[in-house]
Amino acid sequence: MELLHEAGNIEICHDTQTKIMYCRWIGPQTREGIMSSGATILKLLKQNKITKVLNDNTEVNSPWTDAAEWTSCEWFPNMKKAGLQHFAWILSGNIFAELSA
Repeated sequence: MELLHEAGNIEICHDTQTKIMYCRWIGPQTREGIMSSGATILKLLKQNKITKVLNDNTEVNSPWTDAAEWTSCEWFPNMKKAGLQHFAWILSGNIFAELSA
């Protein structure tokens, strides 16, 4: 597993054998943090010609509803345009984080 990016709210790795990008979101999330990390994921997806993402919210421990609309209306369409074909999402055990997803 190759580490592509690490920040306080996310760790992004690439499994070169399965060609899956693994995004591990960590702790509380803010709109700004989600948008910044989302832009990084999009850039890395394009650079590495990745078509599969595993989005792990297991460690997210707060709601992020203020970024949910941006995620669905802007980020996902841009990810699809960039070549995303498969997206799996592991939800948080935190009910408020899960409801945001």
